Amino acid sequence: MSVEAVQLWARLVCKLVTAIVIALMIYYCTISGKIYLIMLESGRAEEIGLPDPYQAFIVPFGFALALHVFKCTVKQASRPLVAHICKDKDDKEKHEKRIESAVNYVYKLIFYTVSAAWGYIIMKDSPVMPQELGGKGSMAGIFEGMPYQAKQPWFLEYSLFNLGYFLEDFINHVFFKDRHSDFWEMMMHHLVTISLYWGMIMQNFIRIGVIVSWVHQFSDITTAISRLLSQTNQKVPLVISFVICIAHWMWMRNYWLPILSYEAYLRVQYPPDLKDYQAAPDIMKLFLFILCILHVYWCCLFINILYGGLTKGQTENLQSMNTTMKKETKKAQ
Repeated sequence: MSVEAVQLWARLVCKLVTAIVIALMIYYCTISGKIYLIMLESGRAEEIGLPDPYQAFIVPFGFALALHVFKCTVKQASRPLVAHICKDKDDKEKHEKRIESAVNYVYKLIFYTVSAAWGYIIMKDSPVMPQELGGKGSMAGIFEGMPYQAKQPWFLEYSLFNLGYFLEDFINHVFFKDRHSDFWEMMMHHLVTISLYWGMIMQNFIRIGVIVSWVHQFSDITTAISRLLSQTNQKVPLVISFVICIAHWMWMRNYWLPILSYEAYLRVQYPPDLKDYQAAPDIMKLFLFILCILHVYWCCLFINILYGGLTKGQTENLQSMNTTMKKETKKAQ
């Protein structure tokens, strides 16, 4: 089967799954809201650090607005330097598109770096960060006592901050961003991610939510660097960064994320007072599984891009990877 055919079938499946995910997301958020009210009335809300309704529903949009302003500021400030290093200067239209893509990746690089650094700082001495990732915690520490887990400093704020980022990015992806060949995959990814964030905040699944979030943000640093370099003529640094990006991606998203998802599948069970709502954590496990599948799919695309660039001289694939195999998927679009 050709690459084009695989891409076409993948996108059809993604559209169908996206529709199912939307229905599950509505159901999941409804159940999460009921669980949230039960836990608020349990008398242990302060002990476990459960957010009040203002924090849970208003603060993320405040972060989204603040991050949007920050993004516009970064893009405007970095534009002169980026314009100097972007390629296709002889074609004004192409050059402008590359500048717009590059300044966006500058913003993402800053965000991912700050988020990953903040996440590591608050987790490294907590029960959450496994020793293999540089912490002092373990898998047992992530899931112990769920959902009535003791509050960890800054975990809630970190979660709300990252939820704000994805809300801003989702609005931009749906209403303002040009549609590329990976629109539906990214749509599903955003819906699943936002549902997971809000669900884990309202159900006090903060610990597993924070480590999963950190795995994503940390691995996105090298992705942003590669995509930034893809808008320039720096071919050797691009190839090197892309190889590092794939290795980093596989280590974080194709190794650690499935491990965390499998542990969640085994360990996340509601206590007797919430057993009637077990569907909520079960949906959370399904969403984590969907993310794992998407990351394997994207990793295969990245490897295919790298293979084409190194063996067939298709360096433009590497330099245009932000459109995710644009040439190979032309018919599938």
